[in-house]
Amino acid sequence: MHPDVSGTLDAVGILLAAGPRPTIVQEPAMTITSRNTLKSVGVFALVLGGCLYGNPGAAQQVAGSDLPVDFAREVRPILSQNCFTCHGPADDRRRRGLRLDTPEGFFADRPEFGGAVIVPGNAEESPLYQRITAEVEQDRMPFNREALTDEEIETIRRWIDQGAERNSHWAFLAPQRPALPPVASRDWV
Repeated sequence: MHPDVSGTLDAVGILLAAGPRPTIVQEPAMTITSRNTLKSVGVFALVLGGCLYGNPGAAQQVAGSDLPVDFAREVRPILSQNCFTCHGPADDRRRRGLRLDTPEGFFADRPEFGGAVIVPGNAEESPLYQRITAEVEQDRMPFNREALTDEEIETIRRWIDQGAERNSHWAFLAPQRPALPPVASRDWV
């Protein structure tokens, strides 16, 4: 009824009779602490990469301020978040009849500003830039709201100084065929 374990017991007896066996102590390749540190560094690198990749404006700031400012990607979101509530498409909420969501609103002659709200190529002379950088809180825009960050102000300044070009979102631009690259040998064509 019981299983035959005699062969197993013989093997155990031989091992016991052979005496103590030397123990091999194997050092771990990595300690738990170093493994956790490596994981933490990896997670940090992924988060940092995600922040820079997910925020193209930050990548441009890191690269330098000589890069052209993209209106649709960098300036319009700032204006949309901070200005369009009072100076956007809603007629019933628009203040002073000023629209900042259209090219006409930016570049139309406004007697109360002595010209257009934006002077392309000259941020210091642009009433829009003067209002977002005003020292006196009652004169600073956005009114009764948190002031723009230094990065947002710098983005708008660079955009105006670079000529204040307004490009549409890429989805609204007609596709264009790129120019053919130069060919060294006419036989290849």
